[in-house]
Amino acid sequence: MHSTIRTAVYLTVHEFPARRGLNPVETAAQAIGRAPGTVYNKAATDSEHGFTIAEIVMLMTASSDYRVLHALANSVDHCVVRLGDYRRTSDLELLDLLLMQVRAEGDRSDRIRRALEDGRISGAEISDIRDGVHAHITAELELLARLEGLADAAR
Repeated sequence: MHSTIRTAVYLTVHEFPARRGLNPVETAAQAIGRAPGTVYNKAATDSEHGFTIAEIVMLMTASSDYRVLHALANSVDHCVVRLGDYRRTSDLELLDLLLMQVRAEGDRSDRIRRALEDGRISGAEISDIRDGVHAHITAELELLARLEGLADAAR
């Protein structure tokens, strides 16, 4: 397993939101129904035994920590974007999502245009462009999720 993924697993477990009277690993163990010792061993960066996919999903769901998901996606040259649940969005809200997507696209284009005005791109400008691209992709995916929700509702 890729070291970045192992590190993400380790950090997810060892930084798990602790419950009163329990440390983070004990709380993580409780969340997935395993003994704390087992969780310590599975989370070790040098462990030969890791968590199952189902256990990883339970850890992410219980902690709202998605570093493992991001590390997995990154290890295969992909990315992860959080989507909302838009199945109960009204037509007016759907139109608003569409307009937000168009605005995000315009904002992204403006960021790139401003960055290129002086013929150079700084690290800060790249960061700004990256934020704009992320906002645009998120808006597109939110619109798509809403449209898929409409398709599901029509069935």
